[in-house]
Amino acid sequence: MEQSKNSVQYFNSEECIKLKLKNYAVMILNQPIIHPSQFLIPFWNGANIRMTVDGGTNRWFNFIDGHNTDEKILPIDIVTGDFDSINNVNLKKAQDIGAKIISTENQDETDFTKAIRALSEQCLQRNIEIDTIFVICQSSGRIDQIMANINTLYEIVKLKLCNESITTCLFSNDSFTWLLQPGKHVINVPDALKTSKNAWCGLVPIGEKCDNLSTTGLKWNLDRGSLAFGSLVSTSNTYDGSNFVTIENEVQLLWCMGLLPLFNDVFSIPDVEQ
Repeated sequence: MEQSKNSVQYFNSEECIKLKLKNYAVMILNQPIIHPSQFLIPFWNGANIRMTVDGGTNRWFNFIDGHNTDEKILPIDIVTGDFDSINNVNLKKAQDIGAKIISTENQDETDFTKAIRALSEQCLQRNIEIDTIFVICQSSGRIDQIMANINTLYEIVKLKLCNESITTCLFSNDSFTWLLQPGKHVINVPDALKTSKNAWCGLVPIGEKCDNLSTTGLKWNLDRGSLAFGSLVSTSNTYDGSNFVTIENEVQLLWCMGLLPLFNDVFSIPDVEQ
């Protein structure tokens, strides 16, 4: 993702899956990691900074131990949390490999929210430039945790937890989810998504009505339309075959898009259910 000079935000999901991104951070939450290992390990290694959040440290070490690879796996840079989930063995292991351990005790915020603040501070201290924070998590399972993750996306903006030019993206094994700020957005649609019957995407208004919303490139577009809970929300949408989706919105709006056809196309993963 990048914010261009004319304030058009552009995102290319294919470059992400094909490991062609630069200047990003990876953060692992305490949720199952079921991303393809042939993708996730190089993706982790390519990050400018790597972080695990509390029990996410256990998840990451277990993921590494469960996948045989000859590829060198770079160490964790930062571990944060109130440490009620990480086990002592993995906490010491992280310390031994040189990870900076940052305790975040505030119980009024989630570990994810506190981790974003800590990551931002560490990037400033270390002079590390990032454009995107990819948060390895899941979009299914406990609905309260899913909603808490989405709430953090809104807190990042409201509480100014990191530079406003940085986009935080929830990255599950089958989808991307991030918050569109007011403005115009251009999203690249890879061929694998344009042609797949299993491709899906959605625009979800949370907390406020979204008026004067215009889109192109979707099967069901809006022309200065409105989305609101209790009324119309754009879920189970898909693409019309165009190379790009464009979105113009006046208030914050949640965008989500499925990735399984793209993962399958790039990595030939036949056993991933769609």
